[in-house]
Amino acid sequence: MIIANTAEVLTQAGNLHGSFIYKGDGFDLKELEKQALESNNKWRDYYCDNTDGRNFDVTDDLKITYKTTDGKVRVADMTQNAFYQLCTRIDTSVGYLTKCIDNGFLELALMNFRAWADKFQGVLMIREQDGVVRGVMSDSYTPYDSARVIRTLRNTVDTNKYVLVGKYLTSDKMHLRFAEKNPLPVKKEDSALFSGFTVRSSDVGLNALTMNYLLFRQVCSNGMIRKEGSGVLFKQAHVGDKIKEENIQRFNRSLLDAKALDEKSVELISHAQGRKLSESDVFRFLYDVKRDTKISKSAIEDLESRIKQYGNTHWGAINALTELSQKYTLDQRIALEEYAGKKLGKL
Repeated sequence: MIIANTAEVLTQAGNLHGSFIYKGDGFDLKELEKQALESNNKWRDYYCDNTDGRNFDVTDDLKITYKTTDGKVRVADMTQNAFYQLCTRIDTSVGYLTKCIDNGFLELALMNFRAWADKFQGVLMIREQDGVVRGVMSDSYTPYDSARVIRTLRNTVDTNKYVLVGKYLTSDKMHLRFAEKNPLPVKKEDSALFSGFTVRSSDVGLNALTMNYLLFRQVCSNGMIRKEGSGVLFKQAHVGDKIKEENIQRFNRSLLDAKALDEKSVELISHAQGRKLSESDVFRFLYDVKRDTKISKSAIEDLESRIKQYGNTHWGAINALTELSQKYTLDQRIALEEYAGKKLGKL
């Protein structure tokens, strides 16, 4: 059975497990580390060697079965993410297989899967939790689980300067948002604007361990992630050499880089506030968003309405987009916030 991924509805209230939660006065990192450790302790890692022939399969009831390197055969349900990773490993189209399954052509899907799987030669690292396969990676994958990341943050982040204002933590993903306690010196703002950073990671290989520069409005919880102009403060893939603690300590130096970006951000925001948008400017902005992000027609209409509410300035359009992003799931929201950060630098 393929299990649907954990819901990633981003809410303000935080009454759903796995939702993105904001809290103005911050969260306790020690308590968050405890939650992550409880989850991390449940991981069971197995290796499946296919160098001399295929030792894995997908059954008729869509379970994964595989032989470990110590000769044991395991059968388990898997998440949608794990199925996607498995298909990626064997170089076949998960979209085509999913379409076959959804339309009642299971036999055709399995036939295609096995044809490609027979060509695969390599070692799979398979991560299980509570009897469910949640990740299928290559044997070069290097675990650096969320509890260790949070512990590093506890040891490096100056809590006199930064507060953890947002969190998303599940077995598969972690996304944290830190904001400075003192606002940026931005004029003409009706709500305080803070700089900070995001920390993103995955225990099942869905993304690298990454720190990005963040701009955050406290009242509406709008967030903008800037990757241009040294906005990517830190990035460490979960592959290759074992991730060393001293590498992660670069977080501390990355915070200095974040502060260096504040002055440029204030300058860009000031220019964006002063740039009025004509009807053709708004049309072009909406066209670009539609083309580049592929959001729906109704979402574009919603965005247009929000831009008018913000007063038809370039800064208003940016804020309208980050406000709209709050309606989306985590990965979609981050993508829209990164796009907004990119747009800020294009006046």
